[in-house]
Amino acid sequence: MENQSMNQDSKYIQGIFNYCDRWCEQCTMVSHCRLYDDGQKRLQKHYERGKDPYDMEIVLKDMEEDMKETMQLLSRAAEEQGIDLDNLPDEDCDSPDPKDCPLYIQAHNYSHLVHAFLDKLYKSMEEEGTSFDSDIFSCYEVISWYHALIPAKLYRALSSNMDHEIEEELKQISMEDASGSAKVAYLGLTRSIIALQIIYKWDEGLQDEIITLLAEADKLRKGINNEFPGHKSFKRPGFEV
Repeated sequence: MENQSMNQDSKYIQGIFNYCDRWCEQCTMVSHCRLYDDGQKRLQKHYERGKDPYDMEIVLKDMEEDMKETMQLLSRAAEEQGIDLDNLPDEDCDSPDPKDCPLYIQAHNYSHLVHAFLDKLYKSMEEEGTSFDSDIFSCYEVISWYHALIPAKLYRALSSNMDHEIEEELKQISMEDASGSAKVAYLGLTRSIIALQIIYKWDEGLQDEIITLLAEADKLRKGINNEFPGHKSFKRPGFEV
């Protein structure tokens, strides 16, 4: 039984879920992701018990269990490092907030522009009778998925960047996290640009708005290159060798 457990663990790639785009349905690496497997097992458990896993009461209970597990892992790690979590010194330290950073503001505005554009694109697809298995619908899905992910990942990247500026001992870890998070945002922008270019050729009525979105997306990519040059060489576990 122990060997079976070890074989099961060996298939997972450590940290693969830290710098992915969380689009599991499109991912070819889910068989190596512990987070994905745990989620599927939880869903199956709920279904077997005749419960709706998306019921708010069930979701909140799952979140509570996740929090308990996280705190147990934190306590174990703290104990190994000789840290008493119940007797930490009081420190006046404001958490960094990147919401005022120009790059985040730009990403947030881009997300709002895309959100409005998606409504028009969807109406255009309905008018044209676009099927769900068409290339255009796939482009719609790509743009829709990443428009919310991009500002979220840049928020994390900027936050990690600020962390290493405040605390020297966190510098290496924070810089790597910033580069990895920024890379996910950059790749999402790249995929979105490709999708927008395809739709540009498909619907002349949306071309003016698409040109604006393409310009904003390109500015964001340049901003990421300037702010997080390390993202270019960062290798995400499981995705880049």
